[in-house]
Amino acid sequence: MTVNKYFQNPQYTAAELFSAGYCNLNCTYCYIPKRPFLKDVHQGILTRIRNGGFLKDLKSIYGEDLEFIGHWGTEPTLSIKEFIPFYKEAVKVFPKLKSILMSSNFMIDPENLISFIRELPSDRPLKVDIQISLDGPAWVTDKNRGLGTTVSIIENTKQFIHAINQLETPHDLIVHVKPTMDEKDISEFSKYSRMKEYYVFFDVYFSELFNLNTNNKISILTHCDPTISVPGNYDRDTGINFKSMLENQVKLKEISWKHITSPESAYYNRWAHRASYFGELFTKPRMFTCSSGDTQLGIMDKSGLFGSCHRMFYVNNPEYEKAVLETGLDKTTLRGVSTGGNQALKEHMIADINNGNNVVKFLYINRAFHDFISQFLASGTAIAMELAHSGLISPCYKDRHLATLLTLGTKSANCYLDEKCFHGSSYISSFSYFLLFGNGYFENILRRSLIKNVNER
Repeated sequence: MTVNKYFQNPQYTAAELFSAGYCNLNCTYCYIPKRPFLKDVHQGILTRIRNGGFLKDLKSIYGEDLEFIGHWGTEPTLSIKEFIPFYKEAVKVFPKLKSILMSSNFMIDPENLISFIRELPSDRPLKVDIQISLDGPAWVTDKNRGLGTTVSIIENTKQFIHAINQLETPHDLIVHVKPTMDEKDISEFSKYSRMKEYYVFFDVYFSELFNLNTNNKISILTHCDPTISVPGNYDRDTGINFKSMLENQVKLKEISWKHITSPESAYYNRWAHRASYFGELFTKPRMFTCSSGDTQLGIMDKSGLFGSCHRMFYVNNPEYEKAVLETGLDKTTLRGVSTGGNQALKEHMIADINNGNNVVKFLYINRAFHDFISQFLASGTAIAMELAHSGLISPCYKDRHLATLLTLGTKSANCYLDEKCFHGSSYISSFSYFLLFGNGYFENILRRSLIKNVNER
């Protein structure tokens, strides 16, 4: 039995493995409380790697359809060397496997990651994509991730680039940065000088990486536009700052940057890409949602269990719920646990591959979200119009059509699993994202994307 037996063509081809149970940092916007129970989770994960539990589950869930593996669940480089024997088998068991992805804070000895790449089997070339969690200059990264993290991340990534350039490997290696910002960072970025300082920092950073990439062993992607922390608790003032931040980014495009990709909103790029396909909104709606529960699944730390994606890794652990309630981690996560939303996630968004009825229920709920978009659009449009009439977002969204477009725009940022946890329904969008995008930010994106579309025609 595999999840794809229910479809004419394979739908699920990607897996996010629960690869590490704890983290060496305690970032301010993380929804996972850093408590002692995480070390026990980590030991359980190490056991599953060593005894072949992950490999067995992947075979049961995907059969031979697996193409992509992502390593998630706090800090993957804490355990990545343990996956060396795993991949020696995986390339034999999964003939279509072609890509590996992981995100790292690069606060661990880079030799862990270097040795993993060095020992990857050379039976066939694989794409290995490394995401670097670096939020920007020290006034951003150190605030979010801890004092001294900026310098350490820079030095460790430089050491990694240099070492990889000495290797002979058949694999296609890629690195890119993933900056994250919270409402305080958005407030800072609303000032032109701060936004410019941010991009200057990355221009210098990439210059140093390129200088170390002497043998061109790594493709260094130079997009560095920040994305918001999720889950978020954004208000109208943050939305106004968000608009100012975007205006700063547009102005900074006038500078001839040497190394970074020209500044832009990450959400503008997502919107502009999707805009060309709006004619298929109701025939191929899954193009407008994320891959969670759609093409990929999250492989849990217990045998046979899988969820929609890595967002589900801790929700099944009673110690996680207890820690969230005790620490009051953040308003949104706390509300989801205290009101029973976390229980809804456990009941609807986790399945056991050994229980056919359970799998069918899981697929039904996830496919309903990805394949039918009308309910989500209807509820979001009503929310946007009500917020506009209440004066909390721009008055232009009193128009039903613009309210619908704003609803689609917020979809590029929020998480339907968070909505399930916080509101009890994946189809009801959080007010928070309407307040963030609906106070000038989305109007800018919409106007520029329309002009771009007309010019291209």
